[in-house]
Amino acid sequence: MQEGVPRYAHITMPTSAPISKNVAPGATVPPPYAAIEEYTRDAVREVFDKMLGLDMAALPPDGNGSEVGDQIIGSVGFVGTTTGIVHLQCGTTLAQFMTARLLGLEAASVGADMVSDAIGELTNMVAGGVKSRLCDSGWTCVLTIPSITRGSGLRIQTIASVKRKLLPFYADGMRFLVELTVKDTTG
Repeated sequence: MQEGVPRYAHITMPTSAPISKNVAPGATVPPPYAAIEEYTRDAVREVFDKMLGLDMAALPPDGNGSEVGDQIIGSVGFVGTTTGIVHLQCGTTLAQFMTARLLGLEAASVGADMVSDAIGELTNMVAGGVKSRLCDSGWTCVLTIPSITRGSGLRIQTIASVKRKLLPFYADGMRFLVELTVKDTTG
């Protein structure tokens, strides 16, 4: 410690203004849903470009929330100033392709456990990108652990107090879906 520098400094905060944690400067509400949607689209493009070398194009929402045949869905939630879940949905053939690409393997050598781990990790990276963008904007949150659901004809159903958006993406002849669900705080 430098001589002459006090060990603790006393800072006086004005008492007239309430101190609000976890809120962007000047903000008193969670981020607008459109911002979270934009953060999600940006995070998908970034993760799929950096980790898989795929240039993802966002498609207009089509309302079709389920893939045909066997599916895998990775889910990671974010909780804090705003609360929601990022779901990455695709067919198992595409999931196997993405896993092989992520791990630098041939698709034929990729097993079901590897696919589950890879889809969980890709979903976690996308949700982490959303979280980083939220936190950088002053809306803090933490992530849940990833979960994986497998089956056929799967649909995510939400309750009335949740906003839901289907964000389809396309690259190299492949389509997959990111479903964003966010707790509605508009009343």
